[in-house]
Amino acid sequence: MDLNKYKSENFWLRAGLTLVIVIWLSSMAVMNRGIITERKTLTDSITRLNVQLDSTQDELFNEKVESGRHELTRDEFFKKHSNLEKEYNQYYEHETE
Repeated sequence: MDLNKYKSENFWLRAGLTLVIVIWLSSMAVMNRGIITERKTLTDSITRLNVQLDSTQDELFNEKVESGRHELTRDEFFKKHSNLEKEYNQYYEHETE
């Protein structure tokens, strides 16, 4: 009879331990699903920001090229028409702020 009692106690201990492990694994799975979802959201956000950054860098490069072309044109123009440089600078410094 003692052997049956021992087996019975051992069964309930194993059953209880199994239940605790199943509950723990289930909670880990739920938490892992949330982490995976959050990671995907962050990855998508980073991808969108990288695309936006690339686009902005392309636009900035184009603006710098355009600005450089204007500077070269202005410098060549003033070599030929030095009398207009003073008028240009005055307009640039006072009228375009």
